[in-house]
Amino acid sequence: MGMGTKTIFGLGILFVVVVGNGVLTARLGGLTYSRFTWEAYAQVYGTPIPLGDPCTSSQECADGGVCRSGKCEMPAPAASGSGLVALLVLLLVGGTWVLGRRSPGQRVD
Repeated sequence: MGMGTKTIFGLGILFVVVVGNGVLTARLGGLTYSRFTWEAYAQVYGTPIPLGDPCTSSQECADGGVCRSGKCEMPAPAASGSGLVALLVLLLVGGTWVLGRRSPGQRVD
């Protein structure tokens, strides 16, 4: 049983993607194998810092807070309540318009 050209080509693409992903991760991610310390473990899983207290990173803040200007604060919402309603209406109108443009027998692929 021989492999077809398409199968070999597909396996070649798979190999390039997997190897490329590994190389990019190693180069951009800065893989380090440093010695494990309990201090580093405790720092990651330590007691969360209450909002308003000093911090050095957002992971330290409690209740989903972010570290801004050295203090744990609540993050600002991406949109206000009325902005979210406007975005929802825009999405519904756009979806209805797109569905209305299709002819009844047209397939959606």
